[in-house]
Amino acid sequence: MVLNIGEELKELVSKEEWKKLEGMTLEEWIGNVELVNNNNNNSNKMGIMNNNNNNNVLKQEWMEKIMERLICKHAVKFKEGNEWARQSFFISTSNKELDLMLNGGIKGSSLNEIFGSKATGKTQCCFSVCSSFLLSNQLDNAVWIDNSSSFNVSRLAQIMHNVNQKKEIQSIQNSLSRLSIFNVFDPFSLVQVLNEIGNQLESQKRERISGKDLKGRTKLIIIDSLGGILFSAIGMFSTSKSKEQTFSEFGQSIIFQIARLIKQIAIQYNVAFLWTNYETRGLKNEYSRAGLGESWSSIPDAQIQLSKSLDSNSVIAEVHSSKIEFTIHEGGIKDH
Repeated sequence: MVLNIGEELKELVSKEEWKKLEGMTLEEWIGNVELVNNNNNNSNKMGIMNNNNNNNVLKQEWMEKIMERLICKHAVKFKEGNEWARQSFFISTSNKELDLMLNGGIKGSSLNEIFGSKATGKTQCCFSVCSSFLLSNQLDNAVWIDNSSSFNVSRLAQIMHNVNQKKEIQSIQNSLSRLSIFNVFDPFSLVQVLNEIGNQLESQKRERISGKDLKGRTKLIIIDSLGGILFSAIGMFSTSKSKEQTFSEFGQSIIFQIARLIKQIAIQYNVAFLWTNYETRGLKNEYSRAGLGESWSSIPDAQIQLSKSLDSNSVIAEVHSSKIEFTIHEGGIKDH
């Protein structure tokens, strides 16, 4: 999904510049806009940056206005009292030992994170969870939010077929039809998608209360990779020129606003969230942790850290200091 600047900025720019801004994607806009002084009313207006101008700084106060408008305009209208929140459920990871470490699997209303270095099987674990959900639940829906445009539906179908070979191809295709896929590349577009899902769930809840028989609702949302989407908030708003990850106050604000929105949707509509994150080093390089800042670890209810075993033929998963080892094969993750 690509976010167009659209009506969000129409009141913030001059009429002359509006025609240039209209239809721009967020990425194009960030690379081509600067803060200029409007001498007519002594207020700041945004204008298109001249190619010869080296001033490539986007002023934080304007970004604050943009984020505020997006959050407010698309905000989910949460209601008190939800019978869905009382309907507890668990989604298997397809690995019994990992399920035990998670006290039953991926729980409804919970926030779950898989993090690790490259090629440690983060996406494959997500495929296994998604396969387990779609095969065991013939009614409800799942959402996959992808930030690399590389979602491989054939790989997911392969896992589903290997897990349950009794399923006919048509049956697997029917299960896959309950999976919605969104391509999201920046935090602002993620806000739009999450609120679109939240508003849809709110509408379904109202219909259910009114006595309409609904076929199913979204119970699982996978974001691969949330770290990748939110990392752009570091690059956009960090003032550091070093390789060290630094966050401006506004960069942190964006990240935690989105985390709060995720938590609201999870609790209000009893949705299980599972996302992937990159791995980085802690202070003084003493330990590895999930990316997005030292305080990020307080956001997920459960964190699964993946790493390659010494022989590189298997993966080590660690949850709350407990470790298991598994391999990745055609049917997803398997006990070592």
